[in-house]
Order: sequence, then structure tokens, then C-alpha cells
Amino acid sequence: MKVRHLVDKPRKDGRSRYYWQPTAKLRRAGFVPIRPEDDLSVAVKHAEELNAEVDRYYRGDQPVAVKPDSVKALLLTFERDNAFQRLAARTQRDYQQAFVHILEWAGDMPVRALTRRAIKEYQRSIEAKRGRHAAHHILMALSAALSLAVDEGWIETHPGRNLKISLGDGRSVVWAHAQVEKLIQAAELEGRPSVALAVMLGWCLGQRPADLLALTWSAYDGATITLRQNRTGARLPPIPVLPSLKELLDRRPRRAVQMVISEATGQPYKLDRFQRFFGQLRAKAGLPANLYFADLRRTVATQLGKAGCSEDVIRSITGHRSREVLRRYVRPDGSFSERGIGELKRLRENKE
Repeated sequence: MKVRHLVDKPRKDGRSRYYWQPTAKLRRAGFVPIRPEDDLSVAVKHAEELNAEVDRYYRGDQPVAVKPDSVKALLLTFERDNAFQRLAARTQRDYQQAFVHILEWAGDMPVRALTRRAIKEYQRSIEAKRGRHAAHHILMALSAALSLAVDEGWIETHPGRNLKISLGDGRSVVWAHAQVEKLIQAAELEGRPSVALAVMLGWCLGQRPADLLALTWSAYDGATITLRQNRTGARLPPIPVLPSLKELLDRRPRRAVQMVISEATGQPYKLDRFQRFFGQLRAKAGLPANLYFADLRRTVATQLGKAGCSEDVIRSITGHRSREVLRRYVRPDGSFSERGIGELKRLRENKE
């Protein structure tokens, strides 16, 4: 069942999450993204009601009113600004998803009414309902829009700067080698060698999912892979290719510009479609539902740390922009301390 402007963006665990996404033209007219309920029938009904409003707008029956100086007006202005347009496509989508929640909270509120106290209360409500990571992403988007509001003279001071959102320990899930092998085997058996290749790329390169799916054959010279990260724009040093990955790459037919191509369409995967297939194959492989494709990045960073690599060496492979960000990815276990004591023992023995 296809409904105008209603899109399904699967979560990492494979469950559906629906959004009503107006076109750029409709956004300029004042329509904003809406997140309906996750129940499909409810989402369809809500989307059809919104589409009826769109139809009335096109007929000229109902102008869309956006209050001047409102939060909604600010977000629409921000989306048209060069600061937003320069962001990576994935970051733009993340911000737009955050705007859905911000609009539900304060769409018609005047921007000048957004006091720090109001924002802190909103922060606590998000943390209680959706968790600290959701609060971090939503308020990052709000902060970016408020920076524009200060620059454009909507407000004099930024009420959402330095909110000190604690992300806590975050996720700690890492893949075991046996789990990688099970997923790859399931992908091959189900006729999805493209997913097997994507998993092996993640297992060996430690990059973000979107960057893995965008990798081109021209980035591979038979011994190394060179890539530019979409989110940061950083061009990484050539990464040597491990034998297990080289074997997969060298036997994979080069039928398109990208390495990872859907068997069904002959085209590169969109990230949400890939996540759906990945979730299905994960279930067939008997792997836990909380094991995400994105966790391969953390796995590589952690294993490099376990191997004794310095933070700067790890960053040269994974492309993390700072040591602080990297520390949220590396998950030390007992072997780290064992190796540390072993190194201390060897150091002291050599001095005696």
C-alpha cells in the first residue's frame, strides 16, 4: 500500500518507523515533516488527512499559515540556509527527523520564548521518554537552528549552548568472529552476497554504514582502499585490505560503480532498505536482534585497541575526528588490563 509522502524508515532492529515527508516545495509553503504512530493503519490514516490538507492547498482553498518569528518559521529558514545545505546528506536527514520532534514541542512558539529553562525541561522530557542519545541528537539540531537565529538577529543570545548532555556509556555491543561468519553464510544462502560483502567491509574497515554502501571500485587498488567519509568530509589514508576481504572483493563481479549492489535492483542500496534486508538475514542466522550493522565500527575500534594500537593509529583507520569521540567507541575488556600489566612487567624487568 503506497500513500503519498508516507515513508517507512526501518529502525536498526528492523521494525518499521513511519514519517510523513512533504516535498521541498511543500516545505517552502509551510508544511512540515510529521511522525505518525508506528502502527501502519494509524500512520496511513494520519498521512491521508495531511494529504487532504495538501490537496486543499493546491486548490487554493486553504493557505498554509506560518507564524512569523515562530520556531516553525526558524526551522524552515534554517533548511534553506547555506549552513544547512553544506551539511552531509545524512546529517540533513538526521536534523530533519529531529525537527519533527521539535515542531511537536514548540512549532508555533515564538523563538524568543525559548528560554534556557524551557529547553532544559524539554531535554529532561526527551531523556525520560526516548533516552539520552535521542536527546543529544534532537538538541544538536535545535542548537544549530538557534545559532542561525542569533546570527540573523531573531534573538540576541543562544539559549541552548553548552547543555552538557551526558551520553553515558552508550552502546557496548561488539561482534564476535563467529557471528560475522554466521551472517555472511546466511547472506550467501539467501542469495544476498552483496550483504555478505557489506558485512565483511564493515568487519575489516570499521567505517560508518553509509560510507560502506557508497564505496566504489575505484577506491580499491588491489591492496588498499581509500575513501572520503561523507559525514565529516575527511579523506582517510589508504587502508590495507585484509586477506578475507580481498578474497571477497576479487571474486565479486564489477557490474556497477559501487561495490555493494542489490541483487534485486542492480542499483546501490539506500541505507534504510539495506537495514531491512540486514535485519531479515540476522534473524535467519539466529543472531540477537540488538546486534546492529553499525556495531561493526565499534568492533574494529575495540579490536585495534586490544591489539595495542594507539588512539591516533585507530583514528587513522576509523576516521574518528577526535580522541574524545573515539573513546565512546572503544570498549575495553579484561584483556586490555592484562596486556597493560604485561607491558608494565616487561618494562620493569628490563630495568632490573
